Amino acid sequence: MTSAAFGNDHGLRAQASPVNHVRADAPPFLLLNAQEDEKLEEEADELSSLLRNKGVSAETSIISGTNHFTILSLVGNGDDTLIDRMAEFVKRQ
Repeated sequence: MTSAAFGNDHGLRAQASPVNHVRADAPPFLLLNAQEDEKLEEEADELSSLLRNKGVSAETSIISGTNHFTILSLVGNGDDTLIDRMAEFVKRQ
């Protein structure tokens, strides 16, 4: 799936990775993960750590009962779990 988006050039893939673009003047980050996305949770933790090391506000949150594909299905279906978490973050900023 990533080959279609980024090709097979590992250098280009590395350039596309958010961890290679962390900077001190970045805006606050909220990194939301589906409960069943353990690998992506690790990557979000790495990114949030890099951001915080640069002095950038970064939070992670796991949305229970979701996977990589179902997490966005919470938007507009009457379950405000995801929207509430985003609204809380925006209010604090």
